[in-house]
Order: sequence, then C-alpha cells, then structure tokens
Amino acid sequence: MGNNWTSKVAVGAGAFVALSTGLVTFGGSAEIDPNAAYAEVLAARSEAADYNRPAAPAVGELAGFHAAPAAPLGEVAGRTALEQRQMLNLAVGRNAVSHLGDALTDTFRRSLTDLDLALCPCSDRDAVELAMVSKVDFALIGGTLSDRDRRAGLRQTRIGFELFGLAVPADSPVRSLTSQQVRQVLTGQARNWNELGYDLGPIRLFAPRDQALRERFARTMIKGDAIHDGAELAADDDAVVATVRSVAGSIGAVRVREDAPDQRVRLLQIDWIPATADSFMNQAYPYGIPVQMITAGNPDARAQRFLDFAASDDGREVLSRNLIVR
Repeated sequence: MGNNWTSKVAVGAGAFVALSTGLVTFGGSAEIDPNAAYAEVLAARSEAADYNRPAAPAVGELAGFHAAPAAPLGEVAGRTALEQRQMLNLAVGRNAVSHLGDALTDTFRRSLTDLDLALCPCSDRDAVELAMVSKVDFALIGGTLSDRDRRAGLRQTRIGFELFGLAVPADSPVRSLTSQQVRQVLTGQARNWNELGYDLGPIRLFAPRDQALRERFARTMIKGDAIHDGAELAADDDAVVATVRSVAGSIGAVRVREDAPDQRVRLLQIDWIPATADSFMNQAYPYGIPVQMITAGNPDARAQRFLDFAASDDGREVLSRNLIVR
C-alpha cells in the first residue's frame, strides 16, 4: 500500500507542479486539465493522510500576526518563478518566417528584460486561430485577415510589407506592361520582345536564386503560376539589378526598396500603375505582401511591447532588410 499511495502522490504532485509553473505546450503535446490535475493531487494527499495519520498541527497566534496555511513546496516554487519572469507566447506563421527569418524574433527576445518569449511556429492559418482563441498573446502572419476573421473580433496591425516589381535597363523603351503581359513574360509564354510590340530581341529574365523568394514573387505577381525554368538566376536582389543594368533586352524580378533605385535601371509600371510604396498603400498597386501582427481585439500591453520594439531603431533595422516599414 505504501508504494501505491506514494506513486499517486508523486504523479499528482508532478502534474500540479507542472500546472503551477505555467507549462504551455503546442502541437502534439497533450494539454493539462487544471481541474483534473488538482483533484488528483487532493485525492493523493487524502490517501496519504489516512495511511500515516499524522498528529493534527498545533494552531497558535502571535500578536499582530495571523498564520496562513502553508502552500505545497512545489506550488510556492512555481508561483515564485512565474512572478519573477512570465511567458509571452507568440505564434509565427510560415509566411511571416519566410519574410523575416529568425532575426526579428531573436532581436525581440533580447529586448525583453522581464519576460521569456515562447515561439509557436505553425502555418499562418493556425497562427490566426491561436490568436482567435487567445492561446497566444499575438501572432505574426504574411498576408491579411479575412472578413470572417475580422467579424470574429481579430485585429491586424501592419508592421511592414514586401513589395515586388520588374526592373529594366534605364534606357529601355518599355514603360509599362499589362498584368497579362507580365504573366506571359514570367511564365515563359513570351520569349521575345517583339511578341509584346518591342524590337528588342530575346527576353532575358533574371530572378534571385533564393527559391523561397522566387516563390513569394510568383505567388504575388502571377498567382497560380511559377517563374519559368529558363529564368537566369542571380545571387540576390542587388545581383539581379547589377545584371539588368548591363544586359540589353533584360528584365529582372526584384523587391522594391524604400531608398532610391539604381539610376541605371527603372521599375516598370504595371497597367500604368507605378511600383511604389505609396501606390501599394493606396491599394492601387497590388503586388505586395503585408506582414501583420494579429491580436484578439485591439493590441493589449503585451502586444504593444512588440509594436514599440518594431518602431525602435533595432526593430526597424531588422525589418527593413526585407520589408518596407511604414
């Protein structure tokens, strides 16, 4: 019998300590039922008391002091740890990760002096759902909330956006392409400029080597299609621009930057709409992806901590590596 109730005490106390220390699990780990765990602890204590039948504790009172029942040691330790350093839970969608990498969350973690940061990597949809049911303090996604999400009380706060465009040599006679012509060029349906009405010879398409970046570009510019295999790959955005400015008849898939572009290249208009941050923010130029902070209702104090960080010099430096921050 001693072994039986001893093991129950150990199991019950272990569950209670885990609950007291604020253990949070995501994904496949089972969640702790607080009521069941606490009931098991009480049952185990009762059985232990019946077995040992210890003497009743003495009850006394000191002048000016009323003694309170002592809390279990594990509960005290867990509560003290929580009081000293609480957890901030953040869901990060895969699209947000592709825009930001780990640099933003790593820098944000280092900025926290009184909180520990727990990250839940998941799909963007799961990140939204976790925010909706308040399983996390807030979420980061690449994209926008649906009308259904907004009706459910979720709010999105844009922290930046990735903007895409097409670059040509500065002396190119091409000023604008239609969205259909853009699709033809990027998918390889049009391989010569004369198919688009220009006497410039073969179309040489350059794109960044990073596959994730090319996929985001294609998903934004030609939704449902991929950049054709004949595209010539360059190391990064800067390498694409450097190549385009020196190769006649070339066109490059690039990210639009906030700073002034290289004067030897020019960004094409699409449907005569300029590829600028202002055009995107005015919802005229559609070829960008916003990165949003998602909260259940308006951002609370914890979410505001992240917004303040994003607006700081450290936060803006990390964000501006890939995004336009406005």
